[in-house]
Amino acid sequence: MLTRALNEITIAELQSLIDNQIPESRRLEYKRDLWPRNKEGNKEFLKDISAFANSQGGDLIVGIEEVEGQPNALVGVEVNDTGAETLALVSDRK
Repeated sequence: MLTRALNEITIAELQSLIDNQIPESRRLEYKRDLWPRNKEGNKEFLKDISAFANSQGGDLIVGIEEVEGQPNALVGVEVNDTGAETLALVSDRK
């Protein structure tokens, strides 16, 4: 689990998850891409978030490719307007 604030996490820390092959678990999940803004994407987003909300919480890291639960590559995601993307995550997902 990540123990630092989101804005304090470094690329090196994310890369260390891959280098050390830290697998997905009940409290850690990797996503290569952001969820599509459609009905299927909304369902997937809510499923992912609900799983953490119904347990002890966790970290969902977008921008890391995984293969069978093992982190494979740090691919990142491009977000042109973080404010708009954040708003979309909380308002478009109803």
